[in-house]
Amino acid sequence: MWCPPDKGRWGALGLGLLCAWFIRLCGWEPFLAIALAAAVHELGHYLALRIQGAAVTGLRLSPWGVVMDCRRERLSYGGEALALLAGPAANLLGCAALCCLPSPPEALIGAGLVLGGFNLLPLRKLDGGEALCCVLSFCLGPERGEGIAGTVSRLTAVHGAGACLFVMLRSGGNLILLPALLLFLGECLIRKPDQTL
Repeated sequence: MWCPPDKGRWGALGLGLLCAWFIRLCGWEPFLAIALAAAVHELGHYLALRIQGAAVTGLRLSPWGVVMDCRRERLSYGGEALALLAGPAANLLGCAALCCLPSPPEALIGAGLVLGGFNLLPLRKLDGGEALCCVLSFCLGPERGEGIAGTVSRLTAVHGAGACLFVMLRSGGNLILLPALLLFLGECLIRKPDQTL
C-alpha cells in the first residue's frame, strides 16, 4: 500500500525543485551566493538560540528553505524574537563586513541583502512576521497579538503579491519573482482560524 511521504520528504522535494528552477533561470553563481547567505542566516539563528540555552532539536527542509526546530520552553517572547531576528541580522552584518573588503563580492552582498531583507517582511512564515507576533503577544497577550500579526501578514501578502505581479508583467514575464509570488498568494489565501482580531 502506498503511503504519502512524510512532511520532511515533501519539503526536500519542494526545495530541490525550487533550487533546480533557480539554477536553470539564473545559473550556479547566484545560487551558490544564496546558499552561502542561507547558511549564514541559519548560523545566526543557531547562535542566538544556543546563547539563550535553547536546544536545537533538528533541521527540516521546506520549499522555502530550512526550518530549525528547537525547545522553546526556555525562551521568553523577547528571547524568541531575538532568535528570529538573528538570522536576518547575521545576513545584514555579513554584508556590511563584505563591503569593507577592497574588492567586495557583489553577488554575496546582493544575496545577503535580499535574503536578510526579505525575511524581515512581516509575513507569518518568515522571521519578521514571527518576531512581530512575539512582540505583539508580549504587549497585548497571545490571542490578540497573534490576531494582529495575522492581519498584518495578510495585508503584507496582498501588497507583496501585487508588487510581484506588477514587476513580472512590466519586465516582460520575468519569472524570478515567481517563488515570492507563490509565498504571498499562499498567505493571502490561507486564513488560519487562530489569526482573527
